[in-house]
Amino acid sequence: MIDDYLDIEEDDVPVRVFEDDPNVYLSVYNMGWHWYYYNPDSTPLGEGAMGKVFLGYEYETNQKVAIKQLFNKYANSKAVRERASLEAALKFRHPNMVEMLGKCKYQDEDGDWHVWVVSNYVDGVTIDKHIKKLEDNGYDDEMVPQVSSYIISILDALDYLHSRGIIHRDIKPSNIMMENGDTPKLMDLGIARVTGSNLYTSMGFVGTPLYASPEQILRDKTQEQATAASDIYSLGMTLYVLINGSNPFNADTESKILKNQVTKKLPVSERLKKRKWKKLMNVIWKATEKDKENRYQTAIEFKIAIQNALNDRSFDWKYLLLIGSIVIILIVLLLIII
Repeated sequence: MIDDYLDIEEDDVPVRVFEDDPNVYLSVYNMGWHWYYYNPDSTPLGEGAMGKVFLGYEYETNQKVAIKQLFNKYANSKAVRERASLEAALKFRHPNMVEMLGKCKYQDEDGDWHVWVVSNYVDGVTIDKHIKKLEDNGYDDEMVPQVSSYIISILDALDYLHSRGIIHRDIKPSNIMMENGDTPKLMDLGIARVTGSNLYTSMGFVGTPLYASPEQILRDKTQEQATAASDIYSLGMTLYVLINGSNPFNADTESKILKNQVTKKLPVSERLKKRKWKKLMNVIWKATEKDKENRYQTAIEFKIAIQNALNDRSFDWKYLLLIGSIVIILIVLLLIII
């Protein structure tokens, strides 16, 4: 019965609901017209500042997808609808990015807009939840290179975006999914900006206060646009928080958080105080410099710095003392034998 109503290629009513069926059906163009459906009364997979994400399905194949439904107040903003269109149009393919499938927008009889963005479903959890689970099984020193390796993969995705003129502008742990527990994937390009475009200049501050770069926060005063270095800052903050376990810029009000982000330097993480991690702490400091000109300017530059810091660890004094003790014992034994 439903097939009879969905057997169309294009229609001026892209949203369908049926009696005694809890699902909403969305017509989305992705290399041809496809119908996707989801239950808006189901428990969301997640919720962000602009909308909720639900588990959905492609109608013909029943393949799982993620469907983001924008809150009405944002869907009724022309600028936000343009952003949703851009997000859906970013059909990039990279092993460390969630692939976008398309969008659906509809204006009802009352003049209100409804907007959905459809992407591939990622079977996993966000990276912060993944690492918390690892910590619950017992934190050890080798989690530092493990977490760093995840960030290196995201830097590959970031380089892919930047090379195509796209600035993400909202990198944070909750926007990185861990697929099957081992593959990090960058998602949510909802507030991405095309380099050189002023499409979103009317939107004011965009980003997440605990991870946003100073130039994003001060944009209304300085008129500075976000650049690749802005994403570097946010990913540097993300790396620090994932290793440290908390964000030192957190506060009881958003204004205090923003002030901390603009004025304060990250303290040395307790987990990076060991001599062998000193260089990695220095890398994070450079990535999170308040002046964007003093940061790494490209994702590849940041990636190489992390790799060098991990590969060039200094010995702890206890290891040097152990080696020295062994050498002395061997010399004494040798003298006795002689």
